[in-house]
Amino acid sequence: MKRVDSVISLIYSLSKSEKKHFSLQVVKDKEGKPDKMQKEKRFEIVYQEGGFMSAKTIYVDKETGVNYLFIVSGYAGGLTPLLDAEGKPVVTQETAD
Repeated sequence: MKRVDSVISLIYSLSKSEKKHFSLQVVKDKEGKPDKMQKEKRFEIVYQEGGFMSAKTIYVDKETGVNYLFIVSGYAGGLTPLLDAEGKPVVTQETAD
């Protein structure tokens, strides 16, 4: 119950403009257990490099295989599908472990 109280306090402390950009999703099944998607991470980091104020990360969507490039620099960031030389999304085929 402490976590719920903390989240509620956080929400009340936000300004109107901050509340416009705030979303909260609690995912539980009917029995109160975490949803299956919460247990299994959908995205996997396959590459990461960074400096003092910037970072580049490539994520792979485990369901679709699509690669995404996330770049952050200072307070700005962007996410885009990673494209090959023909402009098509890079898709990683699932490999057997």
